[in-house]
Amino acid sequence: MYEGKIYECNGYNSRQGVAIMVANSVKDKTKLVYKDVSYETDGQIFYFVSVYAPNNCIERARYFKFVNSYIENLQNVIIGGDFNTTLSNLDKGGKSKHSFDEAYRELNKTICNCNIYDVWRARNECKKIFSWKRICNNILQQSRIDYFLISKSLSPNVQNVYYNETSFSDHTYVFMNFNFCVVERGPGIWVLNNTVLSNVNYVKRVKEIIVESMNCSLYDSEPLIWWDNLKYRIKRYSQVFSSDLSEGDKNTKYFLNLEKYKQKSNSVKELYNENDEIVNDTDGILDIEYNFYKDLYSCVEIETDKLCDFLQHVDKKVNDDKEICDSDITFNEIAEALTSMS
Repeated sequence: MYEGKIYECNGYNSRQGVAIMVANSVKDKTKLVYKDVSYETDGQIFYFVSVYAPNNCIERARYFKFVNSYIENLQNVIIGGDFNTTLSNLDKGGKSKHSFDEAYRELNKTICNCNIYDVWRARNECKKIFSWKRICNNILQQSRIDYFLISKSLSPNVQNVYYNETSFSDHTYVFMNFNFCVVERGPGIWVLNNTVLSNVNYVKRVKEIIVESMNCSLYDSEPLIWWDNLKYRIKRYSQVFSSDLSEGDKNTKYFLNLEKYKQKSNSVKELYNENDEIVNDTDGILDIEYNFYKDLYSCVEIETDKLCDFLQHVDKKVNDDKEICDSDITFNEIAEALTSMS
């Protein structure tokens, strides 16, 4: 018998029942929300929804409409189960085709409205695998109707997702390994929205900032420090200006979640160290990256013969401009670059 906590719902007539089983080690962090389960860790709440969609198309469409209304205002959603609905022709086997019926349209609407997605399909774009199989009139019928739909912002937390056959059912297991540890992120890189350069008011104010900064004593005594301070002032003004400019065109919840998803997708969740061991803590990842680039750009002994042989095959060489490229950047060049921004 399972010793953890079980949240279950038997459905009607003891059919189409679902259950969420929680290990004893985390059961104190979970609670029942309506008919589904939430789990809280490190200040974040994750919502687990177990589904068993009806076989009847009309009832299934109604069911997906209810799921949409239930999760549309939730963040960090993980939905898994038997949807009884394929999402594309890749999910159908044999001569049967994917049906664009009312149930599919409602489920697709839910996927778009709630910013969730089929995580297995996203990682296996062209692969065919089937989670349900049966033989009817000596004809094999099979389709992929069991899957996980998760919030796009949770994509970096999914370590892997796969299917595994079983003899206990006509459905296969769907496994998803999920890491609740959040990878720490730095401040990121700010990029200027260059469309503001065509705005007269913006260009005028930036020129005023440059003129005002030239009155600073660092302009003559410490030009490099002065240059960094100027860049910071222009950056701060550009951020405020861009924010005010887009005030009339505020981002919707969908685009905000999409941006959050893209940001998290760009983070490094794990790396292999020199012993082929997986490292997923922030300090360990940073150490591996540091050592990699340290070795990559470290000084090594150059084989002169191979270098000369390689240079013989280079047609274009820098001669007249070599001194200009090797020399320090002059103040006039900096001033010319700034004035050309307008």
